Amino acid sequence: MIVFRNWAYGGDFGDTPNNLNFCLNGLIWPDRTPHPALNEVKYCYQPIKISFTNGVIKITNTNFFQTTKDLEFNWVIEGDRCKLDYGTLSQPTLEFNWEIEGDVGS
Repeated sequence: MIVFRNWAYGGDFGDTPNNLNFCLNGLIWPDRTPHPALNEVKYCYQPIKISFTNGVIKITNTNFFQTTKDLEFNWVIEGDRCKLDYGTLSQPTLEFNWEIEGDVGS
C-alpha cells in the first residue's frame, strides 16, 4: 500500500483559477486526522459551563435561545480509577444566558 503524504496548496498542480492563499492551519488535517486544537475548540463551544469552587457549584447556560429543560445533569466522583459515587443533579430549568449557584452539602 502506497501512502501519499504530500500536502499541496492551490496552484501547486498548475490549476487555474485556484485558491493561492489557502493554508493548512484548520482544525482537521488534510488527511482528516484531528488537530490537537480541536479539543480546545470543543471545550470553548460547549453551551453549559460548570465550575466547582470552595464547595459551591456554579452552572451557567450560555445558550442564547435554549433552556436546560431537556438536559439531565449527571455527576461522578472518581478516585484511584474507581467510581466512588454518582448521581443526578437536580436543579431548576435555566433560561438562556442564566446562571445558578448552590452549596454542596457534606
